[in-house]
Amino acid sequence: MKKITRFLILLTFTGLGGCMLGPNFQKPTYHGPDKFRFDTSDSSKIVNLRWWELLDDPVLDTLIKTALRENQDVRSAAARIAAARANIGYTKSLQWPDFNYNISVSGSGMSGEVSSGFKAYPEFSWEVGFWGKYRRMNEAARAELL
Repeated sequence: MKKITRFLILLTFTGLGGCMLGPNFQKPTYHGPDKFRFDTSDSSKIVNLRWWELLDDPVLDTLIKTALRENQDVRSAAARIAAARANIGYTKSLQWPDFNYNISVSGSGMSGEVSSGFKAYPEFSWEVGFWGKYRRMNEAARAELL
């Protein structure tokens, strides 16, 4: 009897533990150009040199320096990567228990009667990702970063 009960408990937890919401992540196909427009993999070409310095024009030098300094595309891409990395850390932290504390002091007085109170208590909460909620959130955050 003990063996059957253990087997049923094991079978129940194995069956429930294997349940996950949603389909498995599949990498989408890319339909863009083969090379990035600023591809620097072939650095031996003259195109990748500082060609504007060969012309020795101070106005052109100023314009190129301004364009490189004010290039917002690279800055925004770096900011999106940093945000995606932070999102991965956030989604990973959700799968662990959360511990908080609360402290409050109160006081009141009326007609010579004074009352005061002090409260301090911890809070512990944990939402178990029973159906794979947090695993799917982590997969989505990693896919967004990549």
